[in-house]
Amino acid sequence: MREIKFRAWDKLSNRMFDVIMIDWQQGILHGLYDNHSDWEKTRERADRILAIAQTELVEYTGLKDKNGKEIYEGDKLQFAAEDEGNIWVEVVKWSKEMLSWCLYDDKDDAEPLEPLSDQAGADMEVIGNIYSNPELLETK
Repeated sequence: MREIKFRAWDKLSNRMFDVIMIDWQQGILHGLYDNHSDWEKTRERADRILAIAQTELVEYTGLKDKNGKEIYEGDKLQFAAEDEGNIWVEVVKWSKEMLSWCLYDDKDDAEPLEPLSDQAGADMEVIGNIYSNPELLETK
C-alpha cells in the first residue's frame, strides 16, 4: 500500500508547501513551505494555514525518481534516451481512463503517453513542476 500525502501550490504567494493536515469542514490546509530547514519549518508551522480555495492540491504518486525524490502530480520528469541521445520532458497526471498516474506530453489534457509505473526503472528525474516551472515544457 502506498503512502498518501499531498503538497499544495499557494496561488497567492506562488510557493509550494507540504500539507500536514486538511480540514475539509473548515476549508483550510495546514502546512510547511518546502524550502526551509527543519528548525524553520517547526518555528513557522502555525503561520501556514491557508484556505483550500487559494491552493492547488497535488498528490504523491508513491514513486521516486532516480535520485530518490518523491514524484507528485504535476511534476515534470526529464528522460534521456541513451540509444538516441534525446532528452525529453513529460508531466505526471492522473488518467481517469487508465485509472493510474500517467505521463503526458504537455500541460493540455491530451491522451496519456503511458502509465508512470511503466517508467519506474527508467532514468527519470524530477526537474520541476507545472506551477513553479512552466517554462520547462517550452524547451522540450
